[in-house]
Amino acid sequence: MLFAACKKEDFAQKSNLQNEERFFKLPANARPELKRIVEDLKLKNKNHPFIKEFIASEGYPLWEFAQFKKRKFNVTNRGDGNEQDSLVQVPIVQDEAQYVKDILNIRIDSSILYKLIAGEEYASFGFNKDPNRTTPNANDIVGTIMAYEHLIWGQNIFEITDNRLFDNWPQGAPKPDSFYVVQKFTTTYSTITWVCGFHTGGQLQSCPPGAEHCFELIPEICSITWVSTTYEGDGDSGEWVPIPPTITPGSSSGSGTGANPTTPNPPNNLPTICGSGRGWVRIVPDIESGIWKNPCTGIPIPIEDEPQTPCEIAQNAAKKMDTLFNASKADSVLNTIPNLSTETKEKGFPIYQNIIINPFNPTDTSVTGYSCGAVQTGTDSSILIEYIYNPNTKRPITWLHTHNKNGYPAQSAKDIYELLADNLSNSNFQGAFVAAANGEQHAITITDPAKATAFLNTKSTYLDGTKWKEDSDIGKAFEKAYEAFEKKYKNYDTTTQRNLAYEMAMAAVLSEYYTGITLHKKDPATGKFKPLVVKTTIPNPNKPKKKEYTQECL
Repeated sequence: MLFAACKKEDFAQKSNLQNEERFFKLPANARPELKRIVEDLKLKNKNHPFIKEFIASEGYPLWEFAQFKKRKFNVTNRGDGNEQDSLVQVPIVQDEAQYVKDILNIRIDSSILYKLIAGEEYASFGFNKDPNRTTPNANDIVGTIMAYEHLIWGQNIFEITDNRLFDNWPQGAPKPDSFYVVQKFTTTYSTITWVCGFHTGGQLQSCPPGAEHCFELIPEICSITWVSTTYEGDGDSGEWVPIPPTITPGSSSGSGTGANPTTPNPPNNLPTICGSGRGWVRIVPDIESGIWKNPCTGIPIPIEDEPQTPCEIAQNAAKKMDTLFNASKADSVLNTIPNLSTETKEKGFPIYQNIIINPFNPTDTSVTGYSCGAVQTGTDSSILIEYIYNPNTKRPITWLHTHNKNGYPAQSAKDIYELLADNLSNSNFQGAFVAAANGEQHAITITDPAKATAFLNTKSTYLDGTKWKEDSDIGKAFEKAYEAFEKKYKNYDTTTQRNLAYEMAMAAVLSEYYTGITLHKKDPATGKFKPLVVKTTIPNPNKPKKKEYTQECL
């Protein structure tokens, strides 16, 4: 009996051929530029074999995620008569890894040249913050790699463990050793937005069986955003080469230098996602427990429990209104209104989120900041804010209007219904501001969306012009609460007494009638909004008309 046998070298040769086929395999809809690149690589590999070494050292190109752009240049600097070339960028991923190791830049004109950017050598590009720089810095390199990792594997939350990266903290603010960011990707740049904290959302679809804490991770986005632009070399620096090189540690093409990170990189105990020499890591749920954690250190992400009480919900809403007001610089626009204390007409302006839309997924939108529109003028008792904006770069999120000295400082019943209507048509509307002639500022927020949606249906029953209908249930309840608080504040001057009674009565009926709306007032001592929550009770069931009012959430 004869047995056929293969030598060890035969298996190795077959494996090498399979690896090369994988290296060169293009998607079915590959663009002509990719086909030309692959043919160029095949020819060069045939004459001077290098693919085997490249795969072992760097990995495989993910051609399906290649990015393309045309680049114009000055002909006199090139001398070859061409006026533009094509630039192609391809992420390089090692076998079975879940992180991008390198970026392969490819320049196509009469010839094809290559430049390899090694992710682990990001610090060699330096941390130059000059906005007019003509070469990439470490932020640009890391931002581009993070963008690809988001595009390829879906999750876009990262922990930054090298605090030299994205070091753009406000003057005087403490610089954290590490922090979390959300990455969004466009065709021209990558936005990196600081995350203040996390809370849980719905059940994670990929939840392991039996896991107890398997929920979507929802980041709380803050106002600090970095924008990293992807730069290309100019072709004259000697960095472009005919064959993609392999990288020896410390020999990257970066032009800058960097000191050791101020915080250590995570240990490389999970190489499929961690890589080595990296100051950032993509945050993912643990495949066994479903708990979100840094996969390299095993440290769980600090998740804030969902608020359980109305006060916690109201206090969080107040903090969000603080962020909107401050980040949009609404106070600066408000200060442009002359003689606010004596102005007889209501003024107002819209407040927008500045956004960038992912061209690969239009539903994926990155918030890059906040801004205000121009001041508009209404009547002596109302104003209709007009929103004028480019939907590709902005979206309305709230508004601010003024109340003159003849009105109450806090929101009217009409203001309540306007917020509810705006929220129903655009869920981004979560609140609104009022700045009064006496200097007070109030905000209203939607703190229970289900109740708010239901309460909107009461408009025809409860609203009379700008106030509650006097003969409606809520109108009568408001009047009773107003009288009670008017007595409570009897030692104040008449104007202050009425203003305080009005805002407390409004807070009382907003709670009593399950509006889903919370009223807030800015504390002049701290410059922050605080919720006004008033609970109405009937101590004696036999005397239903006798009510007591208790302020909560103090």
